[in-house]
Amino acid sequence: DYVLTAEEQGCKNRDTVAVTVLPEPTAEFAIPDGKCFPVNSFDLMASGFFGPSATFSWNFGPVGFPNSSTNQNPQGVIFNAPGTQTVSLVVTDNTCVSDTFVGEIDVYAMPIADFTSDVVDGCEPLNVIFEDQSVHTSGSLYRVWNFGDGSSATQANPGNTYEAGVYSVNLSVVTGEGCADDITKSAYIQSYKKPSALFSMSSQVLNILDPKVTVTNLADSVVSSQFTFNEPFGDQITAMQTAYEYPDTGVYSITQIVTTANGCMDTISGTLEVNPLYTFYIPNAFTPDDNTKNETWIPQGESVLDFNMIIYNRWNQELFFSASLDNGWDGSFKGKDVQQGVYTYKIETVDILGVPHKYFGTFLLLR
Repeated sequence: DYVLTAEEQGCKNRDTVAVTVLPEPTAEFAIPDGKCFPVNSFDLMASGFFGPSATFSWNFGPVGFPNSSTNQNPQGVIFNAPGTQTVSLVVTDNTCVSDTFVGEIDVYAMPIADFTSDVVDGCEPLNVIFEDQSVHTSGSLYRVWNFGDGSSATQANPGNTYEAGVYSVNLSVVTGEGCADDITKSAYIQSYKKPSALFSMSSQVLNILDPKVTVTNLADSVVSSQFTFNEPFGDQITAMQTAYEYPDTGVYSITQIVTTANGCMDTISGTLEVNPLYTFYIPNAFTPDDNTKNETWIPQGESVLDFNMIIYNRWNQELFFSASLDNGWDGSFKGKDVQQGVYTYKIETVDILGVPHKYFGTFLLLR
C-alpha cells in the first residue's frame, strides 16, 4: 500500500492508496532446427514470463508466410527464400511490454543436381568421364552416381567404361544439412557395338600358275570392308568380295579392316602361300669318275615337301637310301665303287599341296 500523510499548523491527515506493481513480461522462443527450401514449415512456441492475458506480436520478416502472427504458438510458418531468417517476438501483459526477443531460423538452400560428360556416344569399350555440375551454395556435397550398367561411384568426376548398349545415368546429391536433389538423363550414353572382322579365302595355298585368291567378307553389320594384299607393299581394295593375283611366289599376309555405320572398326589378318609349280626331274645317267662333273646321281624338284629314294642293283639289293634332295648317290656301296651298269630306283615324294607321287625306273652308271 502507498500511504500519504499531510500536516499543516499542527494538523495531520493520512490517506492510504493500494498500488499494484506488475512484473515485466519476458519473451522467448526455442529456435527450431533448420529445414530445406522450399519444403519448410516451422511450428513456434512462445515462452518466457507472462500471464494468461498476455498478447503476442510475432514478426517473420519479408519472406515469411504469414509475415506476422498474434498467436501464442503459431503453426506452419513458411519462408519463401533460403537463408538465415530473422524472427522477433514481443509479449504485452497488462500494458507491460517485454523486450523484443530475436531469433534466427536457418532455411537451407536446396542443391540443384546436374552433370555432363566428355562424350555421350562412341564405340565399345566406351570410356566416359563424368563431371558433376551441381549447384550448391556452401558446405559439403555428397554424391552417388548410378551409371545405368550396374556400376556406381561417389567421386565428383568419375569415369566408367561401357559395353554396347544405351544407358540412362542418375546423379543424386545431398548437402551436409541433408538437402537432396537428383537428376536422371535418360538414354544419355550410347555405346555402339564393335564389329568382328572376319573373311574367307578361296585358298590359302596357291601355285604360281594360278596365283589368284578371292576373299569374301564374313563380318556382320558392316558398311565397309577394306583388304590390304601383298603386304608389306600394301595394295588396298575396298570391297565386300574381291580377287587379287600375286606376282610371285612367297608367303603373304592379307589384312581386313571393317567399319560399321557408326564408325566402329576392327581388323584381322590371315596368311597364304604362293608356291612354285611342282616339278620333278630324274636323270637317266651319271659319271662318277672324279672329274668334278656329274659326280652324283640325284633327282631335282620344285615344291617338294617330302622325299625318299632307294637305289637297287640288278639283284634287287639295296645300295643307297636318301631322304633329302641334297643327298645324292656317289656310285659306291660300303665305301667301294660299284661297277658300271644299269641300276634301279624307287622314289616317293609329297608335294606342297600334300599330294603323293611315286617313281620307278632305271638309270645308267658310266665310268
